[in-house]
Amino acid sequence: QSKSEADSSKEKVMKSGDKLNNIVVQIASINQRNLQIVSASKEQSSVTDEMHKNVTKIKNAAEETAMASNIIEKNSGNLDVLARSLKANLIKYKV
Repeated sequence: QSKSEADSSKEKVMKSGDKLNNIVVQIASINQRNLQIVSASKEQSSVTDEMHKNVTKIKNAAEETAMASNIIEKNSGNLDVLARSLKANLIKYKV
């Protein structure tokens, strides 16, 4: 009977070992997935940072364009005044 109990205990220990090995394999798989998630999160963060920089550059370029447009509008008005003045002066010297 001792041999039978020893064999039964041995079988239970082996089954427990197999189950523990299965748990270790599953934990390793979970760890691998976690590493992939961390890597993907870092990549997404990097892309988000790059997008933010690009949006900021676009905003700055739009502001510069708006300022340049205002200067052009002002200069166009000045040119119109000068052209009218020149025309008025030229009319005085018409032969």
